[in-house]
Amino acid sequence: GELSFDELLDRLACPVLLLYGKEDPWVRPLWGQRLKRRLPEAMYLELSPAGHCPHHETPAAVNRALRAHCPHHETPAAVNRALRAWVAAQEARPQPQLALAAPSLSTTAGAGASATAAGASAAYSYGPVATLDTVATPLREPAEVVGARMGLPLHSSWDVTEADGRHITISHIEGSPRSVAEQLDYAVWMWLGRALGA
Repeated sequence: GELSFDELLDRLACPVLLLYGKEDPWVRPLWGQRLKRRLPEAMYLELSPAGHCPHHETPAAVNRALRAHCPHHETPAAVNRALRAWVAAQEARPQPQLALAAPSLSTTAGAGASATAAGASAAYSYGPVATLDTVATPLREPAEVVGARMGLPLHSSWDVTEADGRHITISHIEGSPRSVAEQLDYAVWMWLGRALGA
């Protein structure tokens, strides 16, 4: 079966940076806060003034956050070393065996029948499939450690000037509801989630 969004998040094992535009009219702060609660190690940065597309609206601010969060991307040599190390680690891991199974033809329409004798195309099974568990899993550090290394500790902010002269504030926030409206929004969605069994 397919994994839910929350199940996919639970399997995520890489560093995570959440960048949100504070004035986003479509993805309210609730969604970023929900992700932050689900991934407590994630770094939650809020850009203001910025809306739904901060990468387009505030490119200098987004690039500053990305460069600080991924410092090894500053030099091509460091990127190449990291990439070679990752490839070597992947090549050293036992690889899943991919086995092509013969088409299964069946005249019954019961569960598990992959094709019918009446001429429907046969389904092929390819054995084990690489999942998120078979991908390299770098360790995640707490957001406070990453923020301190970036020079942006929790509850602090940077001011960035865009090419057009606008001043954008990047704030490192903890991701919990901060206002009565956000708390009410959170309570409504928690109630809906329980009512819908999510």
